[in-house]
Amino acid sequence: MKKVFAMLLLLAMLVGCFAACKKDDTPGTETSPAGNDSSGPSGSGEEEDPNYTPSVDLTAEDFGGETIRLLQCEYKQDEFYTDGTDSAETVAAKVFRRNARVEADLNILIDYATVDNPSGLYQPLQNAVSQSVLGNDPSTMYHVVANPAYYSSAMISAGLFKNIASIEDNFIDITRYYWSQDYIEKSMINNRYYFLVGELCTSVIERTEVMFVNKQLFNNYFPDLGKTMYDIVYDREWTYERMLEMIAVAGDGASTMTYGLALPVSSWSIDGMQAAMELDMLTMNSLGIPQVNVNTEHNSDLISAMRELYYENSSVTTTDPTGVFAGGQAIFTATLMLDSPTFYDAGISYSLIPHPMWDSTQEDYIITPHDEYTALSICSNVANTAAVTAFLEDMAYRSHSTTYPAVFYETYQLRYNENPEDAEMYDFIYEHLSFSMGAIYSFILGECKNIPRYLLYPADRVTPNINSGIQSNLTSLADSMEIDLADFLEIFYSVG
Repeated sequence: MKKVFAMLLLLAMLVGCFAACKKDDTPGTETSPAGNDSSGPSGSGEEEDPNYTPSVDLTAEDFGGETIRLLQCEYKQDEFYTDGTDSAETVAAKVFRRNARVEADLNILIDYATVDNPSGLYQPLQNAVSQSVLGNDPSTMYHVVANPAYYSSAMISAGLFKNIASIEDNFIDITRYYWSQDYIEKSMINNRYYFLVGELCTSVIERTEVMFVNKQLFNNYFPDLGKTMYDIVYDREWTYERMLEMIAVAGDGASTMTYGLALPVSSWSIDGMQAAMELDMLTMNSLGIPQVNVNTEHNSDLISAMRELYYENSSVTTTDPTGVFAGGQAIFTATLMLDSPTFYDAGISYSLIPHPMWDSTQEDYIITPHDEYTALSICSNVANTAAVTAFLEDMAYRSHSTTYPAVFYETYQLRYNENPEDAEMYDFIYEHLSFSMGAIYSFILGECKNIPRYLLYPADRVTPNINSGIQSNLTSLADSMEIDLADFLEIFYSVG
């Protein structure tokens, strides 16, 4: 029965994707990669779901050809920009058509600016925004900034972004499902928020942190299990202990030439696994005020367990993990969604699954995007807020039936899978996509997300590192966070 249902589901999605290619199609309801409970575009011609429909008729607005300037990092500009031609390539074509549609809807002109801001840096982008805000020249100033999410919080500390909740002439309706409901909930403090994430941010999809399973090796090593890997996940049996048991069947990988798990010693695997097992350094207290949550037994036990996994488990390799998995020499690997084409092109028949829960008492699976996904903000000196907020709202709305299905459905869910069960797991992944307040604001809170990661890095890469004391570093982090938290709360609880 499950297979029949899955086949019908895939057929419905295929119909939706083809219909969504039509320029005038309107959104329906399926799964959203933006961290929402409801889902994305069906394009099936059904009555519009009000959750995916703007609360006002944006096409009735006319902003007289006003220019809206969007600043991006050069290395990520394809997320919002194409070179002005209606490309035949799926995603680029949808980006072009979406942007043209938004310009026509609102009678605006979108000006795309970039700054050479390589991955791993934030200062060039912040300098460009700062110069724009201080210069306050209406003819050149930036209105919207597409930030690599991890660094965006530094700019609210510098006073460079607006509190979006305080804007009066505001077309943004954060209750619409093309905005990430989970992200807004986790980033909003005292009814103030400075960033937006939604279906227009397709980097969320590409940078989702997941695990891959080699189906052939799974079948070889577990012929009498009576369950697929998907069954294990759906039955809530995919825990850290179960993962250790399953990778152990490969034995000593250096001898058998097949590993249970290929792990990159990087944020691409560490962050996703720590988040999945509920390591979060900032939580809300009973009064709804952020509080430090560092020195806990759970956090210490989790980091200790992951040290053993990375450095003491003979069934695990950290040497060329992507190549090892692509070469068919590992049952599991942990990386980003964007590695799907690498494994697909290598001929690996794989299952896609979430990182494990810590144990069976955990409420549910937690899946998170790597911290370079895009968050959008409005510069603090923007006066024409009506045009800018209408632009963002319409861009999010139009993305729902254009760029989002082009990336989620056509690029990943349908192209890199073999059967309906595989495609169904993509829906499951994005139904469990989650953000954390600590991760969103980590950069200005003592790097509270990264310090636990650094405790798993080798000594020649960072300090603290694999040789550092876990408890002493968590104690130091807690102390520094308490100091940073006072300044942090000033942003959200100050008058004005």
